[in-house]
Amino acid sequence: MPIVLKWLTNGWTLSLIFCLVVLGLVHTVQGVLQIERDLVESLAIEDAARYSDTLREFRTLYTSEVVERAVANGTRITHDYQNDPGALPLPSTLSMLLGKRLTSRHGGDVRLYSDVPFPWRVRNRKPLDSFQSMALEALRDEPSNPVLRFEESDGVTVVRYATADLMRESCVECHNTHPDSPKKDWVVGDVRGVLEVSRPVTSSWSSMRLDIRNSLRTVVLVSALGLL
Repeated sequence: MPIVLKWLTNGWTLSLIFCLVVLGLVHTVQGVLQIERDLVESLAIEDAARYSDTLREFRTLYTSEVVERAVANGTRITHDYQNDPGALPLPSTLSMLLGKRLTSRHGGDVRLYSDVPFPWRVRNRKPLDSFQSMALEALRDEPSNPVLRFEESDGVTVVRYATADLMRESCVECHNTHPDSPKKDWVVGDVRGVLEVSRPVTSSWSSMRLDIRNSLRTVVLVSALGLL
């Protein structure tokens, strides 16, 4: 009887150790996965922010170095520049063309939208979705704070990064005097719309999560065999 009791006691001890090891592994893996997820999401946000900053800087440079000089020389600046051989595209139009070109190579999307758009921006535009409406409202309250959200799109996780498109001094007169402008009382600093950059989140997080789970299964199996 003492031998049986000792065997049972050792068996319970080994089982307890095994359970503690497994619990420790599970806790460790969960921590590693969370750290990896936070890191990947942080990198995705930084990537989207760089795209947004690049487009904003390009638009500023194009406005000051090209558009203002062209206007002074009588050159027409318009959204339908392709139908006018002597015209140049609007800063927003060219910025979006650049954004589309960049994201078509590396994934994602770039959008510029407003709840008071010019007529030519409404023709083929879908209604604002919940994120876009929320971003407009939030950025009008806090223009300096970007708005972001992670979403699933066609099986891929993407980060939607929205920043305020502020009315600039060089644009106020045009927006307030243009015959097709839906709003004619703009002032410098008003939030006229939103620049949104969508970027895919790298798949490395999913791959690492799968590798860690497979490793955990292997460790558990080996540990179980060692108790037999």
